[in-house]
Amino acid sequence: MPNRFDDIKNQAAKVRQIKLVTVLQQIGAIADKNDPAKWHTHQGNLSLTGSKFFNWTKTVGGGGAIDLIMHLENIDFIQAVNWLTKNCACPVVPLSKETRHRPRTPLTLPKKNHQRLPQVNHYLTSCRCLPAVLLQSLIDDGRLYADNRANAIFLLLGKGKTVVGAEIRGTSHHPWHALAPGSRKDQGCFYIANGNS
Repeated sequence: MPNRFDDIKNQAAKVRQIKLVTVLQQIGAIADKNDPAKWHTHQGNLSLTGSKFFNWTKTVGGGGAIDLIMHLENIDFIQAVNWLTKNCACPVVPLSKETRHRPRTPLTLPKKNHQRLPQVNHYLTSCRCLPAVLLQSLIDDGRLYADNRANAIFLLLGKGKTVVGAEIRGTSHHPWHALAPGSRKDQGCFYIANGNS
């Protein structure tokens, strides 16, 4: 009879297939403009070589998606496996008939709070080094807003620019990342269009 250890072992085998670039994109890391192997993260500057990474800021490295997210989020192995399973595109175990017909969680977006925008702006410009002009255009388009807890809310858009979910990023001293309940990453994404969209 399978136990929790077997479950984690099976999950780990699946998430090991995730590319490091996918993990970095998911946590909001920024690719270097001049060096495709270099990424800017909240833990410092990383270089990728295949499935290996090295953090030049902290002079530590590792290999694989599990090691990478453990390093970036300061979490243990089991937390890392669960994080990758939840947040990255992993192979999916076939669902039972009961699960397949279970109604999906309805999308619940965090409420907007314009008064918390300055904290979100400060975090994204100072800590994430995003251009203020870009942020303002996203705010004006309604693709980015602040909630009551001063989290940055990035809307996921599907066909016809329909809102299909939201990525939530904490802006405090302890970075964290989540999806709004009911988000459908299989049906859309957060994107920045070139030119008019």
